[in-house]
Amino acid sequence: MRDNPRRSSSLTPQTKPLFLLLAVGFLCVTGVSAVRELYRQNEVKTELHTLETRVAQLSERKTTVSTLLQQLQTSEAIDREARLRLNMQKPGERVYVLRGDEWERVAKTTPVSESPALYDDTPVEVIRSNPQRWFRLFFIHDQDAG
Repeated sequence: MRDNPRRSSSLTPQTKPLFLLLAVGFLCVTGVSAVRELYRQNEVKTELHTLETRVAQLSERKTTVSTLLQQLQTSEAIDREARLRLNMQKPGERVYVLRGDEWERVAKTTPVSESPALYDDTPVEVIRSNPQRWFRLFFIHDQDAG
């Protein structure tokens, strides 16, 4: 028995365009899938790089904070912070309060072991609001009413 010549070719003229269309569609779907995967991998690499940079920054900050913590745990630093922030004093000491730019200049230039060189023994004028001045003028009758 001989094969029929028509049956030897599985692709007939009507099925060739259909097969070509299916092949191109499969290649398009595969290509789009591959491009998506490459894009996703690129995003993951970018995010990983960003996170590694953030880890490095946080590690550096941790080192800085640890160093600062060690410096602040010394007795000199505790004494200085108690004086500056809490206005504490040792027994027998006299505390003078400096205002404005002079205070910042003295605080930045004075070492921890030294006390400020600027002293002011003049009394500090109390700043009162206008209602407080009026109240003192009419009800208290002292010389400090103005």
